Amino acid sequence: MMMIPWTLLCLFSFMVTVRGECFPALCEHGSCVEDECQCNPNFSGADCSIPFETCEDGERTCYNGSTCVRNNSRDPTTNKYKYHCDCTKAEGESPFAGLQCREQATTYCVVGREKSEYAFCANGGECIRLVENGKAHPGCKCSEEFEGQHCQYLKGEAPAEDLGQPYMLVPGEGGDSAKGIVIFVIIVVCAAVILAMAYVVYRKRTGKSNEATTAPSVTTVNHDESEVI
Repeated sequence: MMMIPWTLLCLFSFMVTVRGECFPALCEHGSCVEDECQCNPNFSGADCSIPFETCEDGERTCYNGSTCVRNNSRDPTTNKYKYHCDCTKAEGESPFAGLQCREQATTYCVVGREKSEYAFCANGGECIRLVENGKAHPGCKCSEEFEGQHCQYLKGEAPAEDLGQPYMLVPGEGGDSAKGIVIFVIIVVCAAVILAMAYVVYRKRTGKSNEATTAPSVTTVNHDESEVI
């Protein structure tokens, strides 16, 4: 049986909702109530297919499976910790970015790869240049309405630290070449340590052997006694 892509299901769900109809099968995480999908807790969207998490500060909501991460700084007024969304945990065929991880990738900026978890542009942005996998993403050329390294923010909403800084590959993301380099360095260091230890043992053994062969020998000298006349 051929499976219908979820995007078509979402579109169909939206269309039937507009027409005032609701099919329970299309409410992925919810149920039909008065011809609309009423979503279960922590799900949203016309068909209740978008998971979200509300952070403990009550000010941030992280969508598409992304998670809340506590900042190191506290709010000067409430003295409570602030939170941000970790978009690397978002679920979907394409990565997400933005304050709430709602902006989906539209263009990828890695040479020889159809997708990338960190080097991409959203909202129709264009890659400043293509990079090798694992290299820093220099950013995107955004339209007038958006800004940010991925064009994920509306104009004027981007945090200061996200402007003008290359987006690096973070631990756990793609980067086969980076992993290969790390493994190679570890192997080289281990080999150097083993060779150094072997050399020390060898020098100790050869030193003892030389001491044994060069030990002074005792020579007995016989003096002929002569008679004095």
